[in-house]
Amino acid sequence: MQRQDQPDNVVTAKAQQYLETDWESFRDNTAFNLLKEYEDSVFRPELPEGLPEIREIEHRIDVKDPNRAMYRQQWRQSPEQQREIVQWVVDMVKKKLIRPSISPHAAPTFCVRKPVGWRIVHDYMYLNSNTIRQSIPTTRKEDILDAMSGAFWFSTMDLMSAYYQVRMREEDIKFTAFQAPNGLWEYLVSPMGVCNAPATMHRLTSKNFRNLRNTKSFYDDINVFTKSPKIDDHFKALRGTLDILCENKLYVKLSKCVFCAEEIPCLGDFVGRDGVRMDPDKVQTIKDWPVPRTQEELHSFLGLTGYVQRFCPEYASLTASMFTLLKKKNERNAKVHFNDEQLKNFKGL
Repeated sequence: MQRQDQPDNVVTAKAQQYLETDWESFRDNTAFNLLKEYEDSVFRPELPEGLPEIREIEHRIDVKDPNRAMYRQQWRQSPEQQREIVQWVVDMVKKKLIRPSISPHAAPTFCVRKPVGWRIVHDYMYLNSNTIRQSIPTTRKEDILDAMSGAFWFSTMDLMSAYYQVRMREEDIKFTAFQAPNGLWEYLVSPMGVCNAPATMHRLTSKNFRNLRNTKSFYDDINVFTKSPKIDDHFKALRGTLDILCENKLYVKLSKCVFCAEEIPCLGDFVGRDGVRMDPDKVQTIKDWPVPRTQEELHSFLGLTGYVQRFCPEYASLTASMFTLLKKKNERNAKVHFNDEQLKNFKGL
């Protein structure tokens, strides 16, 4: 019997049920017929069983000291968490994404509570500290937003379990070993939590989509935009992107997609026909923020409001007096007291 708290991507039958619901929600979308052409090739209920396509780009782990054993003792887990980890391992073995390991390396495994069920996580701190960081030029968020700003039609897609769609380089598999109640295991695909995984994902998507003028990728996010008001022009651009996904056997999570919209969420902001605007949820959080009483609270507030700098020309002048309160003492719980000017600037911001 299937547990009620299992993640949606574990059991094929349940994943298929959710995908059918997703398709129903897109039935009135103008791109529905186009999308259905890729139902079996791009918009699958979950990743196909087995290893991803052999590609030029694999995830590699270049270590500083190859003779150093990166082992960290596993800490205790509750019986419930142990059962979750064991079941997750069984599912991952069935999908052929992990295998038993005899590696001298081992990362501890733990559970993080989700709204429904648990997320399985590994602590690769020792591995990451011994890994040579990759220097991969990444596309600036501002450049992507500037390119898309003012377009007429927008679509956005999100790769499904993106890291699991990238193979590990064979000689580096041993470094990914992790502990579980039912043994030592290692990844055949890129695991989450290793320091260069985002760089590998960026290399993969940027290589595939760099020749498409109307497509901008940012790690596992793929955005399609067209300046023309003709919907057929957007369909053409969208088809070009979907064809590349199909050719490279890359899969997309339909429930996280938006198609043929006037505006889409993009990289923490919203981009649409009228340009780029702030995420209204973040704006509301700033509006509702109480007057900080400690340096830690002020740090948190200023860290959050840093998001609005591009949209607020007066940001530097409004925050200058507040930053002076952080220079007096270097104590998180030190009290801060706003004078009239600082309180006015806080409310103004």
